[in-house]
Amino acid sequence: MAGGILTVLSVILWILLAVLILLILLLLILLFAPISYRLKGSYIDELPDGTADVRAFFGMIHLSISYDHGVAESGYIKLLGITIYRIEGAQDEEGD
Repeated sequence: MAGGILTVLSVILWILLAVLILLILLLLILLFAPISYRLKGSYIDELPDGTADVRAFFGMIHLSISYDHGVAESGYIKLLGITIYRIEGAQDEEGD
């Protein structure tokens, strides 16, 4: 009986150790992966106008957005080259 409990405890501890190692590896990747960004903008009539482009994890994550007079005109978030979120802004609304 005691041997079975020790075996189960041993397996649980090995699983916890593996999870802890994975978390440490993910944290190290977050700390040392390069992040690049490019921002360009100005204020026209007290409203922001410009673009932002951010890339992380060797380009695996890409965020791009552009503002025109304080309104998000267009933008997207890509993960591994696949668009997972897109902003369709003022250009589409003005055409209607």
